Amino acid sequence: MMTEEIKMTEEIKMSEEIKLTEKIKQQILAIRDSGVCNMLSIHEVQREAFNRNFYELVMFIEENRKGYVHFIFYGEREGA
Repeated sequence: MMTEEIKMTEEIKMSEEIKLTEKIKQQILAIRDSGVCNMLSIHEVQREAFNRNFYELVMFIEENRKGYVHFIFYGEREGA
């Protein structure tokens, strides 16, 4: 019973992946435009986002790294 509950919780977390919002996009662009770090250095970007109080971006990178990298490479939301 307990393992089923854990599995269901993990599935819910995976389905609740954070989406790239306009606010997060602006936060990414603000860090990019500042030139303080390489945008593919994910840990540096997260650190800079934290220092700027861009907590939505910190969580977006943590929860949806693939979506972040897609935006950096293509300049658009994943699946757009």
